[in-house]
This record gives sequence, C-alpha cells and structure tokens, in this order.
Amino acid sequence: MWVHHTQNILKNNRVAHQEQGDGDDAADIMKKIEAADPYEKRLKTIALDRKVKGQLPSWNVRLCGDRDQYGTPKSVNEKVNYGVVVVRSLQWPGATTFFTQGRWLQIYVGDGLKYE
Repeated sequence: MWVHHTQNILKNNRVAHQEQGDGDDAADIMKKIEAADPYEKRLKTIALDRKVKGQLPSWNVRLCGDRDQYGTPKSVNEKVNYGVVVVRSLQWPGATTFFTQGRWLQIYVGDGLKYE
C-alpha cells in the first residue's frame, strides 16, 4: 500500500532533465534524453521498484513495537495502535520513513550513493 509521492532521481542525479540548446533541435534532443532516462510514474507502488543487487526488493517494511489495537476512551469502535511502521530503502541506504498514529517522519543519513 506504500507509494511514491515525490519525483524519482534520474541518472543525471537530478529530478529533472536540463534544457539543451535553443530552437527546433532542442525539442528533439530533449525527447532523446527523456527516452534514454525516462521519468517514473508518480504514485507508483513501491512493490514495482527495481530489485537491488542480489534480487532483493528495494524496500524493507516492518512493524515495530506494539502490534495490538486498543479502544479509545472516546469510542469503543475507534481503534488505535501504538506500533511504528518503519520503511527502509535498500536502494538508497540511509533513507528511512517512520509512520505512527497518522504522523510520519522521513530521515536520510547516508553518503548520497545508490547501492549498486
């Protein structure tokens, strides 16, 4: 159920291609560049990401902490969970997302190099 929201990082280590020249040739050049390094679809599920070296999935998703659901004082039908979902990128070591009780946090502590 996890999807990408932001743009992907291209082979040129940016999120957009740089404009090349002026005039009619510039459009043709941009088409060739985008064909060689295409943009990925946004809101794409993380399960469709390319596998990393060793045929491992690109993402590791875990639920840490309390797995039980509890009723709230406001409503017996409303349930809360105090566990934390941790999503780690194996493609970009050091990129981690945490989600708990409707709040999320992303942190990156790495050297800016893909695992290849």
